[in-house]
Amino acid sequence: MPLPSRWTLTLSLVLGLVCMPTAAADDAPLPPAAGVANPFAEEGPSYYVVGIGDAVAVRVFGHDQFKGEYRVDDEGRLDLPWIGKVQADGQTLAQLNRRITEVLAADYLREPQVTVDVTEYRSQPVQVLGAIKRSDTYYLQGPTRLLDLLAMAGGVETAKASSEVHVSRKVGAEPHTLVIDLERLMSAGESNIRLTAGDVVNVQEGRVFYVGGEVAKPGEVPWKGGVTVTRALAMAGGSKGTANLRRATVIRATGEKVVVNIRRIQKGKDADVVMQAGDQLFVGESPF
Repeated sequence: MPLPSRWTLTLSLVLGLVCMPTAAADDAPLPPAAGVANPFAEEGPSYYVVGIGDAVAVRVFGHDQFKGEYRVDDEGRLDLPWIGKVQADGQTLAQLNRRITEVLAADYLREPQVTVDVTEYRSQPVQVLGAIKRSDTYYLQGPTRLLDLLAMAGGVETAKASSEVHVSRKVGAEPHTLVIDLERLMSAGESNIRLTAGDVVNVQEGRVFYVGGEVAKPGEVPWKGGVTVTRALAMAGGSKGTANLRRATVIRATGEKVVVNIRRIQKGKDADVVMQAGDQLFVGESPF
């Protein structure tokens, strides 16, 4: 039998590849489901868009009669002398400048030189709450990231903050919340998202427990998972010389009372007791 020619082998190989089963394709990653979108994806313009409530300064070189500061009204327009009402809502400064220039050039001036600047930002509110130095409503002045806004609000109250920042955003009528690790955000800029008008930023306040009695610094102590009685005592500055470390009491938020012998714990004879958020550790006075 004659051997197959080179072209026959090539054709057989091609046909074999075409006819191979496609089971391997099932292992390929599926595309995102239709209609599913990330509500925190960075979309929209990377420049400021004028909106209702903003105040805008208009100047025309050499023509002070056109100079003035005007606020965008509820209909989204600027009421300019000599010109009348000009649509401003949804316009960039460049677009607004071009529109005013066109009107002036058509009816009043030859080659007018116009400048337009926002003097008061009031159209893109973002609310900042929680463990922040200045909780308030702030207005975006252009592309603004989460760390920028936290700085505008005076920074995080680290003694009160938990480990999370929640950013809430509505897309249509549907609310969405993004949970961000505060430490990673602050140290590495992780999840430093760009904010949009209407966002609510809540720096979650940390949970606490309380230490009282014969300790150096009685009061509220920030709680973190895994904190034990001996660690809580150290966080409160340690015990006084008058403290009864053989009979301290942990009062749970549920009302349960747990008697603790701190001396035995320190000697490794008893297991340390884990504090829970809302607990009260009370170290009484020694009778001796």
